[in-house]
Amino acid sequence: MSEGAPEFDLDPSYLAGLLDTVGRVRFALSEQSDGTYTVRPMLRIKPYDSEMREAVVGGFLESRGYQYDLIEKSRGDEFFSLQQRSDLEKLQEYLDGISAHLVRELEFVNGSFAEEFDFGILDPQDAYRFLIVRDELRYGWRPRGRYHTRPEDVVEKYGVAPEDVSIPSLPEGELRPDYSVEWIAGVFDGICRYRPSISKSPEHAVGFGMYPIARLYRSGVPSVFVDNVRRFFDDYDLTYGDSSSANELNVVFTGPDSIYGMLEVLFPRLLVLAEASAVLLDDILPRFDDEEERTKQGFYGLLRDFELVAEASGGPFKHREYTIEHFAGIWRDELRL
Repeated sequence: MSEGAPEFDLDPSYLAGLLDTVGRVRFALSEQSDGTYTVRPMLRIKPYDSEMREAVVGGFLESRGYQYDLIEKSRGDEFFSLQQRSDLEKLQEYLDGISAHLVRELEFVNGSFAEEFDFGILDPQDAYRFLIVRDELRYGWRPRGRYHTRPEDVVEKYGVAPEDVSIPSLPEGELRPDYSVEWIAGVFDGICRYRPSISKSPEHAVGFGMYPIARLYRSGVPSVFVDNVRRFFDDYDLTYGDSSSANELNVVFTGPDSIYGMLEVLFPRLLVLAEASAVLLDDILPRFDDEEERTKQGFYGLLRDFELVAEASGGPFKHREYTIEHFAGIWRDELRL
């Protein structure tokens, strides 16, 4: 078990919520020189640059006796990999009725995929059939990367006629019909990211406004996943911004008050985000209440400390214009660095 992992007596619903957000079945499709294909499934579980998330996932896998590899790609993108069919079947059984997403993908792998595609040599038409049902399984979600094969790629290369292809039916999955607070806590520990939101603002003396947000985003999921999370927010009368669709959860808690309200319910049940949430509650949010961001020194110090909390909740920022280095540069003569 990874160092720092908890003793493993966690609520199954919590673990289901966590795995629903950090786990996804991926398929390695390989084209052979003779124009045929092979495809192999693999469950990836990503800790997203969190040592505690890695410890919890690793502890769960080891406690259940699953065989896994912890893979680190060249760009530092770590993930747990499970490929043994017996383990995928056992995990499906564990998640039946308490998962709102991952169990459906596992049921497909262990059912119709195993019967029709696994260990087979696929001609272009069969490869097209697989790719269509794969994308339907994911509700159109596609991984990033230049080597991802699309159904239209096979059509263009081999002249497959889509109208002549019968698509296998997808399993409904033994999905949980509603939420439990423990499942919601697992979802939060998987995908909630704390961030400072910064924009130019002539209304502020420093020329910039900053406020805290907590964002939850997950695409390619069943509608019951999205509905369960939103129903929890509404049942507990939480204030949040919502840009979700049927198969994509995209909600944001904006400002100290809305984050206080959310954490009042969930903080006692969090594990992965417990430390980051405690710092947010005890140090970061009170400084927004005190309007420290209204001065350049206060803005800089608050952003510096908030970035540490943000990274702990889900890895470093990407593609940001207003970084701590940005403000250190433009305000250098006015700051105590």
